Amino acid sequence: MVLLRTVGLLEGYLAVGVLIVSLLLLPTSTVLSRRILLSLSILVGSSPLLWLVSVPTAGLGRSVVGTALVVGGLAAWVAADPPARVRRIVPTLRVVDVVPLIAAAGAIFLAAPWLRVSGPSSALSLLQGGWDNSAHYSMVHMIRQLGRTYDGATPPPGAESLKFADYPQGMHAFVATLVELMAGEVPGSTGSEIVAFDRALGIVVVVAVVLSAAAVCSLPRLRRSPSVALVTTAVVVTVLALGPGAALVSAGFFNFYLALALCTAAVVVATTMPRIVMPLHLGALLATLVGVTYGWAVLLALALPAALVVLVPLRRSRLRASRRQWVVSAVMVAVALAAAGRAASVLSTLDATDVLVIDGGISPVSLSFVTVATALAVVGCLLWAWLPGSARWWARREGWLVSVPLSGAAVAIAVALLQLSAADHLSYYFWKFAYGLLVVSVMVASVAFAHVVASTYQVRTDGSGAPAASRRRRTVLGVVLAGAVTQSFGLTPVGTTLGGEIDTAPGIQVRADLERSAAGDQPALEALVAAAESSQSREGRQIALLPLGAERVHPMSAAQWSLALTGRWTVEANAAVSPLGSLDGTHRSTAAVISAVLAADPTTEIVTDPGTLAGYLESQPGGDFASRIRTW
Repeated sequence: MVLLRTVGLLEGYLAVGVLIVSLLLLPTSTVLSRRILLSLSILVGSSPLLWLVSVPTAGLGRSVVGTALVVGGLAAWVAADPPARVRRIVPTLRVVDVVPLIAAAGAIFLAAPWLRVSGPSSALSLLQGGWDNSAHYSMVHMIRQLGRTYDGATPPPGAESLKFADYPQGMHAFVATLVELMAGEVPGSTGSEIVAFDRALGIVVVVAVVLSAAAVCSLPRLRRSPSVALVTTAVVVTVLALGPGAALVSAGFFNFYLALALCTAAVVVATTMPRIVMPLHLGALLATLVGVTYGWAVLLALALPAALVVLVPLRRSRLRASRRQWVVSAVMVAVALAAAGRAASVLSTLDATDVLVIDGGISPVSLSFVTVATALAVVGCLLWAWLPGSARWWARREGWLVSVPLSGAAVAIAVALLQLSAADHLSYYFWKFAYGLLVVSVMVASVAFAHVVASTYQVRTDGSGAPAASRRRRTVLGVVLAGAVTQSFGLTPVGTTLGGEIDTAPGIQVRADLERSAAGDQPALEALVAAAESSQSREGRQIALLPLGAERVHPMSAAQWSLALTGRWTVEANAAVSPLGSLDGTHRSTAAVISAVLAADPTTEIVTDPGTLAGYLESQPGGDFASRIRTW
């Protein structure tokens, strides 16, 4: 494998595919859906731990070394007893295991604009829908440059402070892993890096959808009822990918999106562990918590209650384990706590009451929808707990799962009251958490009611299985209901708006918008890439100023993108570009802003087009700062 990488045959999507397949071949479970759930939970959730420190990898990158270790270790394990162990690496397949594969195909279709992007200007065009995307790219690019996450790191004496050092970088570590797999350990040109970044974001969307779908299909009761599993998965995936969740992708909240998928995984892993001290499953559960902490810490209000359900019922029999299992589990808990402590130290520099009331660009979600989903999750958990079982409902984890929607509702109300006390409206953090409460409540409600339905209407058989006609009827009904669910937010076939009389599903609309964005002319974005590439070999701060009248890119956003693309986004640089917010599109204001920016710091250069430079020289006789304005 190392040889293939060295000669350039193991790159791009092939390298990512080798990693995923090698993880799925590990005998973590006998069933495919649960292998997907456990493997992806560990891979995504533990990604921040892979980048805590710089490690020598002989130019291969830690992702390639890690993949080689997995493949080599698996090959050595199989070689010790080929007949028996080859059978163990092949999972047991049932009809229900096809459902996550269908979800993967749908997610690939929705993420196609990200996955097949080929040029840097098109890649930048896809990212213009979310202002936060420049920050996310900056963090990933700096991780690749430094060889480690820099959140909370102390800058060298006299050096500028890196921007976003107070931001836990969980999703960014995962994306950096994917980019390294596809493009190599050493960052390449500006164009190749931004293209690889977009493709990695597309993989993030697919992974989030598949993780949620595999979580549903790994539930033991639903594996015996594939039709119910199909409908349940359709509900969860539709809300996440086709419905309200599509707004999160459109706005650039990929870290939040991935953290939501980890929350759904935590719900299932915790409710299906027969014992508490199970190192593999406990590791997956802890990984989901680490991933959520480093992704969007407020979502711990949903993930932590879900994880604590694993303790119910707290009986001695559920604590039985070998000494080795206890030691391994204790080490994993200690690592998870240390990781959580590090994230807490990073966030400790922020004032929660100040952060939670800030404004931001986000589309509000229907509070009626959120309220109904939360109420259904509560009712569903109680009904699930009242199903016939060996214990009273209050001693069953199904009943305690009600703490997830209740905890989420309590936090949402608290954030709403805090924001309304500071202003007269609900703002960014409330609406973002409302999206999370909606998706996780839908997951909990769907799983709970699916168990109720599967238990109540379980077909009695004579031991030879259900009649073929009955199985066909249930299959047809399940397919029809699943198809109907996918249309609940609007039609999903492309081009079905029919003059606006029939709605298109938000996920399909987002995909269409991205396709149009990537296909259009992007002279301003091409200029931004050219400015960044021309700045790579120069010292000092490089700030791009796009031509007057450049469409689609706000001057402040363009300046921040130039800092992100060149790997020079610091706290001080961010302050230096603040005058760009006063540009009004005239040569006079442009000249004034250029003079203000350059006068504030003698190491700063403005990178712009020849026309803007000529306009500055015309507006400023003598051109005091002309030597520090250059073109690409």
